[in-house]
Formats: sequence, C-alpha cells, structure tokens
Amino acid sequence: MLFPEIIGDGLRRKSPENRVGFELSLNEFVTPRKNDVADRPKFACAFVNNPEPSRMRLISAMESCGSVDVYGLAGQGPVPNKFDVASQYRFQICPENINRPGYVTEKIFDAWACGCIPIWMGLDSLSFLNPDAFIDATYKPLENVVGDVHLVNSSRELLEQVGGSPLLLRRPSLDSIFSDLRGALEE
Repeated sequence: MLFPEIIGDGLRRKSPENRVGFELSLNEFVTPRKNDVADRPKFACAFVNNPEPSRMRLISAMESCGSVDVYGLAGQGPVPNKFDVASQYRFQICPENINRPGYVTEKIFDAWACGCIPIWMGLDSLSFLNPDAFIDATYKPLENVVGDVHLVNSSRELLEQVGGSPLLLRRPSLDSIFSDLRGALEE
C-alpha cells in the first residue's frame, strides 16, 4: 500500500512489499517537511533493474555533477532496504520505465520518502506532483537537466527548499472514478 494512514501510536508500519522499509500516510506527501538533504554526504543514486537507454543516458549525464551509485540488477546489485541506502544521498535518479500520460509509479514516491530530491522523468498528466519538489527531466535536453541539478546542488538554500517541498499538490481522490462508474451503470 502506498498511502496507508499512520497507526494510532504514530509508529510507521513495516511492510514486506514496501521497498523503502516503512509506509507514509497520504497526508505526509501533501505537507512540507523538514529535511536533512543538504547535509547528506553523497550526491546521487539510482535503483535500476531495467537498463532502458534513456534512463541510462540520464544517469550518465548526472555523473558530470557528481558520483552516481547505481543499485539493482543493472548496478551493484539489489539492496534489502532502499531507505538505508538512499538516505545517504541528496538526489535519486528515478525515471519511469515509459513516458505515458498518467503513468506514475512508485519511483518518485520512493525517492521522496527516502528524503532524496527526485530527478524524475515521467508524465503527470493529472498535475498531482508538485514541480517544486523534484527536478523534472521530462522532455528536456540533458544539458538543461544537468544545469538544474548543478544549480540546486550548489546551494544549501535550494537543497532545503526543494527537499522540504511536499511531493503532492493535493490529495488524490477516487470520487471522479466512482462517479463515472455510477454514470456508466445507470446508462
């Protein structure tokens, strides 16, 4: 589950299918956060099982800003817990497997949950994602993305600003889906 609520005692529940090692509530994704990203010792990481060419070009381009460590089948091997690894990095490169409108997977959410600034490539056609909370690499020349990352990485103020921004602009709702289903059933 991506958006379970925190249980009554405020503790995060462990989940065997949750790769970051804990679950966040939906409210946490729409709330500004205190972040230590400016104090993290390492530049960037990526978790890659599918070495898709545009993903690998993005990773390679980011190496001009600093050292990028790649984990997963296309890198140093799988890790048991993303948070333990990613929490050492300021940025996480997390492009989607494909750019299709509305195809937003766990990648950007995992990066943000680990406290990293996501470097994301994907199509948020419903405009749920806060563009102030990540570096958008979608349909931009790689040199522009590199410039954006370099600018943020060279300023403690920008690292704190981007790293502290909520990932979502608003809470997702299933109301429109239910309404559409009701309308279809009534016809």
